[in-house]
Amino acid sequence: MLYTFNLMVGLEPNGVDVAQAYRGKVFRDLDLPASFVFTQVPPRFKWDYYLSLGHLEEEILLAHMLLTDQRDMSLGIRIDDMKQLLHLTAEYKENNCEVIFQEQDGVTTILHKNSLKPDYVDYVDYYVFGRLLRREHYGKKKLFTEFFTAVDAGFGIVARVVRRLFHNRDGSIAFEEIKKEPGEDTEAVYRCGSEWFYSESEFLERALSELQFSKEDHVFIDRLENLPFTSPLLRLKGEARLSCVVHSIHYWGDQINSEYYHLFQYAEEFDDILVSTQSQKDELEKHLALLGKTGQVRVLPVAALEQLQLADERKPYSVMIAVRFERRKRLDLAIKAIVAFHEIFPDVNLDIYGQGMLWQDIEAEIANLGAQNYIHLKGHQTISNRFKEYELYLATSEWETFGITLLEAIGSGQALVGLDVPYGNQTFIQEGKNGYLVPFAARSDEEIVVDLTKALEKAFKQIKQLREGSYRLAEEYLSDRIIKQWYEFLTREWK
Repeated sequence: MLYTFNLMVGLEPNGVDVAQAYRGKVFRDLDLPASFVFTQVPPRFKWDYYLSLGHLEEEILLAHMLLTDQRDMSLGIRIDDMKQLLHLTAEYKENNCEVIFQEQDGVTTILHKNSLKPDYVDYVDYYVFGRLLRREHYGKKKLFTEFFTAVDAGFGIVARVVRRLFHNRDGSIAFEEIKKEPGEDTEAVYRCGSEWFYSESEFLERALSELQFSKEDHVFIDRLENLPFTSPLLRLKGEARLSCVVHSIHYWGDQINSEYYHLFQYAEEFDDILVSTQSQKDELEKHLALLGKTGQVRVLPVAALEQLQLADERKPYSVMIAVRFERRKRLDLAIKAIVAFHEIFPDVNLDIYGQGMLWQDIEAEIANLGAQNYIHLKGHQTISNRFKEYELYLATSEWETFGITLLEAIGSGQALVGLDVPYGNQTFIQEGKNGYLVPFAARSDEEIVVDLTKALEKAFKQIKQLREGSYRLAEEYLSDRIIKQWYEFLTREWK
């Protein structure tokens, strides 16, 4: 079995999620069994988010369910069946999301439909005199029950979870989680029969021990910060193969990125350290050697192209960006460069796809520069087939460990202009062949914007030549080639 830790609950959608979904596809293509593990109880919308990326229901595992007799959390109860199961006979109102039954004896029952399979029930809420008291989560059977209390959040009274009961198939209680303070992310104690666990790490070690790792198993850890499952996995791995997947830059200047402190501390515990680019492999091996550590660093791209995206026609002087709206993506530099370039070529248009906390700041900057007519915020969309509509991709992030959007850009024949930073830009932008890199380190924003503007001008003058260069480079990342690399990596230990 191939295990991936972990599917994250509390973060914005990001490239790690996409990389995990691609890995799942590779495993399915190779007919290798896999599980992708939640180590925190996810809200159902988060579960559906991972399914929307391509994961299969039967591949997703919640660690907590390992202490029950049901691991399958896939949906299995339709709306009408749930009405019968719960003996719901009161009148009800139905909309796209819910079935709301009229109050009886002070209790209102609401069936919540799944967003991807609206004929099925995700969970059932029970309100007592208008306040949420209990929520029952369902798959094919009842999985777990949450109990809530009312809390003054400063802006009003809200419901916060205080206790969870996890069920066996027959409905009996396998174990309970008791919150020290109300809330999703608050600390808890756990009781499983006569056993008590006083931290999340203790509990996860007990739950994950049920997997009984063997030499037939391969465990991938995607996030190595001081997370509750990290130490338990290092202790429990036994003869299983253990790989750490590096998704971030591992050094900030001369300082270790705190996210990878555990990697450098426990490098020799891992059978493999996986990176996406040769340049990061070279740099990581250098840093490990300086620390007197050994580690088998391997290059395996975290994504691939099913095919090249060809286009007969593209809008002239069209530019796109697809990023999360966060500071390291340096959208401010991109916007200023396009504004400056607009003075030279008034036909230029920039579409920015994505979302994030800086949305309002970016929107305000575009307005302040009077650029609303040619710089547009497109929000979060499915854009795999949109890249081929644009001539150029502008990459102003301060770093990218791989850059899945950069891969999609070259696979769609876009010319690229970006900052000369590790690792994705330096991998996917080949100077003068498919785009141009602009020096970034130790330079002012003004200098960078001037050079970005010049690079845009050069790129559009050679747009057809650069497009051909992107397509040539993209052929190295076609799915058949990358799957072969994964096959060789995954099967060598079993030969």
